[in-house]
Amino acid sequence: AVANKGAINAPVIATVVAIEPAINQASRTRGYRALLTDSGDNLSPGAVVDVAVQTGVLEGVIRLPATAVRRSSFGAYVYRLATSESGASAPYRAERLPVTVVRAEGDEVIITAGLAPGDLIAALGAFKLNAGMLVHVVERETLRDAVEAAAP
Repeated sequence: AVANKGAINAPVIATVVAIEPAINQASRTRGYRALLTDSGDNLSPGAVVDVAVQTGVLEGVIRLPATAVRRSSFGAYVYRLATSESGASAPYRAERLPVTVVRAEGDEVIITAGLAPGDLIAALGAFKLNAGMLVHVVERETLRDAVEAAAP
């Protein structure tokens, strides 16, 4: 869809007919050429527009909060919280798992490899973890209640 930047008009549907083969390193953008079937009075020659390009539907992906994904020179990883051994002082132990991040959308990332549905992943405070650490989990609601109770 193509929309006139700053205008309140409805978006115009267009067909992408060419894509620049390289990404501009300075602006981190890629050029597209689109064919408009009927723009009506919404666009004029040389107008600055916003373009939303549909790239396809991803299947078998897992969405995580962006805070869960850590990065190193070896790539992206997360900490999965596995049940700790009997007699441990905390119910979970952190396991470092490499993941494949394909897209970031706002405060979420989309993972295509490295995790299974139902895995318990550290999000808030993941930056404090190391592989093998014992972990206590505090649910967001419990954390929010504690913060509200401590507020003056």
